[in-house]
Amino acid sequence: MADQASNEVLARTTQVTNNNAKLERFRRVISSPSSSNDSAYIREVLEDIFTSSLKICKKRGNFNVCPRGRPGTPGRAGTQGDQGRRGSQGVMGQPGRSGKQGIAGPPGIEGEKGIKGDTGAPGIPGIKGDVRGTRYPRD
Repeated sequence: MADQASNEVLARTTQVTNNNAKLERFRRVISSPSSSNDSAYIREVLEDIFTSSLKICKKRGNFNVCPRGRPGTPGRAGTQGDQGRRGSQGVMGQPGRSGKQGIAGPPGIEGEKGIKGDTGAPGIPGIKGDVRGTRYPRD
């Protein structure tokens, strides 16, 4: 019975119904035995796959260690963290230009205009002149 099931091939039949829809049905057809569908062949293939995987993956301790595969695509960026502390102050630059000129003050009081008084005779060296409005007699 198992051999008959392994030798069955599915055949496609089409039927057209009254509303013009196409139905496709599969029915089982027993054909000649094929070598590719043999259970012994499938078992050999599975054993080959299993033994080749054991050769690739080495056993270390209680678990198998296989070589790493190709790396995947990079993930998307995560959330941005908190801002850090402020850095140190940089080197001092050149001095700037001086400020603008201030506003001029009010003009001063003008002096009296007039004629300068007469000048007296030149004094003699060593003799005092007028002191507090009094004259010393001359020797």
